[in-house]
Amino acid sequence: MAKQIFLFTLLLHTMSVYSQSTLSYNVTATPSQNPVNNFDTVYSFHCFLTIPDTSNVSYILVKMGTNLGWSNVVDHDFEYDVDAGLPSGLDYVRSGNEITLSLGNRTMDSYFLQVSLKDTSNNVSSPILWNNN
Repeated sequence: MAKQIFLFTLLLHTMSVYSQSTLSYNVTATPSQNPVNNFDTVYSFHCFLTIPDTSNVSYILVKMGTNLGWSNVVDHDFEYDVDAGLPSGLDYVRSGNEITLSLGNRTMDSYFLQVSLKDTSNNVSSPILWNNN
């Protein structure tokens, strides 16, 4: 199987409390060097976020599933600036207003990703959506 890197970049204006900000993100699926069963390539999924104003962010809400709106692959609320105690396969790294969320290693399938921000007053932004098809 040819190695592929899927790179999707979108700039979206979120609504709700983040209506003044532009949240940008980039999702990658990078192939591993070690195929499963000698033929299925495993991909490492990452979501890179840039949040212009992080002063009121309390959580990054992530759902990843095999259908739009589903969370059968990943369903996790990343607490802002907390990188410990995450479920196996998930990782959180922040540098300034840039955040990298590692979403695990998986074989390539049709995946849908939904990301929202929750502020300190429990307001949730409109989700940004991604699909690898």
